Amino acid sequence: EPKAGSPEEGLGRLAYSAIQAALLAGLLVSNVGQRVMFKCLGYSLADYPYFILLVVSGSFVVIFGLICAGIVLLTGGWLPESRTWQARGAFWAIGVCNALQGLGMVLANPYVAGDLQALLQQAVIPFTLVTSAIALGSRFSSRQY
Repeated sequence: EPKAGSPEEGLGRLAYSAIQAALLAGLLVSNVGQRVMFKCLGYSLADYPYFILLVVSGSFVVIFGLICAGIVLLTGGWLPESRTWQARGAFWAIGVCNALQGLGMVLANPYVAGDLQALLQQAVIPFTLVTSAIALGSRFSSRQY
């Protein structure tokens, strides 16, 4: 039984599940395509791929900014909970860590095999969960794994 006001209420459970499955498939395909093309671009530039790889990585900031601007324009802005100084500090920390990871990926691109680099990038999530559990004492439910 869908809850009142939930996305499932208007679409029906099957249609909602189909949309979720399609979005998941699109995310996976685009993520794999991005990794493969990024690696191919690095290989084709031999020992000096840094300029183009940094331009590609920098374009992510512009694209993400446009997406955020669209969210603000279409929905009326961010939730009040996400506009507190505590939330902004967390967003900055996440952004800095993400930028450092991207820089590391660009610098490692010519020296790390493509399949190993993809595996290491996907291993970030389990490493984060384990590190959070050890360093911060965090606990996770089975749905979060």
